[in-house]
Amino acid sequence: MKTTTVGHCEASAIARTPSALQSPHGSKLNLALRGAVLCLALGLGAASLPAFADRVIVRVAPPALQIEEVPAARAGYLWAPGYWRWQNRQHVWAKGHWERERRGQRYESPRWVQRGDRYQFAPGRWQRDSNRKGG
Repeated sequence: MKTTTVGHCEASAIARTPSALQSPHGSKLNLALRGAVLCLALGLGAASLPAFADRVIVRVAPPALQIEEVPAARAGYLWAPGYWRWQNRQHVWAKGHWERERRGQRYESPRWVQRGDRYQFAPGRWQRDSNRKGG
């Protein structure tokens, strides 16, 4: 569910581009182009991180779920309960949060699935609601 924003990157990357990367003539266009390419490369690398994080497989079982107090209902939102995520070689609790409802879809909470002696993380996601008429 996380997204990475790269729209602000171009200006900051250009400002930090080493002078060694500038053309011999100091062309501003060339410098801007190099900054844009750098931002694109960084953005594509960051965009692939969530896909990698979705394939977490470990040999350590997650602890029991923690009990969280569910806040009062909010119109147009549903409560996504907390879960154990894998970080720095250990399970770390991620608190629950609000998710904006999506018409015709249902939310599946993140969970750990045991496969033999290993545990695979299944991230939270929205699924088309097959129980809905006409859907």
